[in-house]
Amino acid sequence: MTADEGYGNDDAFRQALETRAQADVAAVERAHTVSAWPPYGGLGQARACGLIAALPPAAWQRLSCGEGAQGARACGWACRRVRPARPRGWVHAVPARRHPTRPDELASYLAYAPEGTPPEESVRVAGTRWAVEDTIKLAKGQGGLDHYEVRSWAGWHRHIPLALRALAILAAEAARARGGSQPAPKRSAPAACRSCVG
Repeated sequence: MTADEGYGNDDAFRQALETRAQADVAAVERAHTVSAWPPYGGLGQARACGLIAALPPAAWQRLSCGEGAQGARACGWACRRVRPARPRGWVHAVPARRHPTRPDELASYLAYAPEGTPPEESVRVAGTRWAVEDTIKLAKGQGGLDHYEVRSWAGWHRHIPLALRALAILAAEAARARGGSQPAPKRSAPAACRSCVG
């Protein structure tokens, strides 16, 4: 599961996911405070950006977090484990994304996943957030998702499903006009886990 900063900065939200054993990668503010344990190089409470700044240059690798309008969204990525999680075999980490041409532009995340999860998987999950944002933009532009005046919950509740249904119909008609529904392209698994793909 992935989430933007609004949810990522909410400790109660992330703890609720952890209680349900729900792996997640949530964006956080660079100055977000993280508990980092000494065995993982931390000294208690630290800022996400400080933990990432302490990483050596070799820790950064260029990875793609998915396809965008202009091709693969490849950036520099680094990940630092900060502490083990409550259930044995799970860990907390701080992945970070660096702009390919402006290295001062960093985005920080908090990840909760089973131990041994390859960094490529955290990057892939973080990138799925943009698909949601792109779909919401499309729903606003083509389905009228944001064309309402909130006067009551009932009115809002009626408008949103109708706008989303309109978007689904438009998408289905566009696929039909192209000659039928196109199967989704097969994604290749990250190099670190290709051996387990059957």
